[in-house]
Amino acid sequence: MFSIVGKAHAATITWPSSVTSISGIVNSILPIFYGIVGIALFGLFLYGGFLWLTSAGDADKVRKGVDTMLNAVIGVGIIIFAYFMTRAVAGILGFDLI
Repeated sequence: MFSIVGKAHAATITWPSSVTSISGIVNSILPIFYGIVGIALFGLFLYGGFLWLTSAGDADKVRKGVDTMLNAVIGVGIIIFAYFMTRAVAGILGFDLI
């Protein structure tokens, strides 16, 4: 038989001590977000390159692979623009972002 001895406690989530304001929350989330974006960019480049390399000369497949990689670059450009806009707004409002 299986038995549990003791009390069951609900899980609690505690923020790091550096997260005490809105800028602290944003500073905690942004590096994770940019890491995910980097992984997505890498994955899209791999996928687009795979499509291009396996196209066997088919113009539609080559175009699809190139378009996939181009769209990945455009998406990262938009993310970089959003990063600088976030920093500009934070500077105007007096937040200290990374």
